[in-house]
Amino acid sequence: MIATLVGVGALIGAGSAVAETSTIGELALTPNGGLADTTGQNIPVFQGAASANYVLSSPRSGTITSWSFLSGGIETGKQFVLRVLAPAGAAGTDWQAVSTSSPVAVTSTTGADEVNGPFAANLPIAAGDRIALQPIDGESTPIESGVIGQDGIRFFMNPFPDGSTATQAGEEDNGQVVPIQATLTYAVPQTEPPLTNPPAKNPRFPRSPASRPRSSPRVPRP
Repeated sequence: MIATLVGVGALIGAGSAVAETSTIGELALTPNGGLADTTGQNIPVFQGAASANYVLSSPRSGTITSWSFLSGGIETGKQFVLRVLAPAGAAGTDWQAVSTSSPVAVTSTTGADEVNGPFAANLPIAAGDRIALQPIDGESTPIESGVIGQDGIRFFMNPFPDGSTATQAGEEDNGQVVPIQATLTYAVPQTEPPLTNPPAKNPRFPRSPASRPRSSPRVPRP
């Protein structure tokens, strides 16, 4: 959250709306025992449940304009993408892959758990959609420590391209957190403010006697 949306330029170009932003994913991106967890190459990993300081799904429709993630000590140069996933079906376990960002490389030192990004993006997202982190040239995804019984990741058994649907694997909330964050830009309609001093209507003034047309004098008949 997926609805098809226009780019950010169109969001802020309309005279009747202004652009505002909000954050999806982990709000702080603070390292907390991060490590590389083997989840599989080209497998999107997203947050299924969170204890606190995590926005699981997009609160509204808009455009992802940037994103960041913690490296979890993963080797410098390894590449990742952000995936947008839309819920598919009432069960809550099926997801449609909607869009994928351009690949970005880990810039932090191997073994260091540091923030990478923000990276520019232009991905439509609809209310209720999730964001996922996916390794491109490796099998490991950065994972941080969370609260057992409250934090839990979700993943898939096989890669699936945009436009297709897959069923998630993993339902355990075993204290794992996907350290990904995205900035959402969306349009807020603006209403015209009421006039505080509306212009007065043109008043009507009575004509003066001098301005009234005079009738011609009557001429007596012979």
